[in-house]
Amino acid sequence: MKKSRLMLLVAPALLLVSCGVDGQIDSLGVTLPTGGTDTSLEQAAPKLAAAVGGTVAAGAFSASLSIPSAISTITTPEVTVEETLKKGTASFAVEGYAGTTAAGLKAAASLGFDSLDLKVTTPVSVDSENTDPLSNLDISVGKVGLNAYVSNSTFYLDISDSNFRSAVIGALASGDASMASAYSSMLPLKLFVADIFSDENFPLIDVTNIGASLTPFGAQIAEKASLFDKFFTMKDYSDGTTAIYGKFDKDSIADFIATGQGIDPDSGYSYSSALAGIKSELGENKLDFSFALTFNADHLLSVALGEDIDITVADESAYEAAETTHIVSAASMIVTFAYGADVHVNLPANFDDYVTFNTAN
Repeated sequence: MKKSRLMLLVAPALLLVSCGVDGQIDSLGVTLPTGGTDTSLEQAAPKLAAAVGGTVAAGAFSASLSIPSAISTITTPEVTVEETLKKGTASFAVEGYAGTTAAGLKAAASLGFDSLDLKVTTPVSVDSENTDPLSNLDISVGKVGLNAYVSNSTFYLDISDSNFRSAVIGALASGDASMASAYSSMLPLKLFVADIFSDENFPLIDVTNIGASLTPFGAQIAEKASLFDKFFTMKDYSDGTTAIYGKFDKDSIADFIATGQGIDPDSGYSYSSALAGIKSELGENKLDFSFALTFNADHLLSVALGEDIDITVADESAYEAAETTHIVSAASMIVTFAYGADVHVNLPANFDDYVTFNTAN
């Protein structure tokens, strides 16, 4: 059941995004920027590259994620994963990654949601002799909050939330009281793993080279930027903020690919034929997504995404019959960033009630 485990990890990553600069919200939950002054991709691309580099180079940054709602189903021949998430939130703050000692690294992360329904189903033909508890799960859980930290080269995980524990242990035990007791003892309320970093690992990120590595990337985009301006709405604002917005469906994706391949829309039949070929390769899949980026000259400020997709992907092998993965997902989300002095890594006053993971087993 390796694919079951994989899909449990992959499914949350499909839950996508909303918002940024004030404006009209599109059908996928992303804010279309209004007002300001029109700008071009040629001008915006180098600024965006500098902003991404500047955020990391600040030496400390944080990210806050909001997912108003997300629904997704992933189906393979070996497993089906269905999930519905409402009001998901996550945050991450880190500092010290550009320092020279492991003791200087501090990080704090949290994950929460108002409700989550997760169902993992394995066909009988696949699971007939499989006792893996992850092969069939049916979890419905209410409001949850989980936390993790890094301090003094030690990783700490707080999974004491009663709703979370009850749902997970109940699903794993499948009504067996003795199994529930065993899983409960295997999952300590709070655990730690020591010595996850050593001084030899630092700095984790060489921030002095971040900007230098991204600058050529921004310049490369700017070189052919005028060809792609038609796909985006781009605005500059008086406070120094720039916003880039794009919304795509299968037709506009095909047009974008054709543009990237240098196919001239004025070439008549040749263009129409090439476009038809690209659309054929995209198949009957539904591919609707939009995004918005906001940034200033120094830092990335937000990333927003929205999606409504229904796609089938064939995994063909020369030695085995083709397998298909069917993904249906509709979601919205926004990530906002802070940096430098605006970052606060909030750690517990002490970690005395955390136990080593090995001794807990």
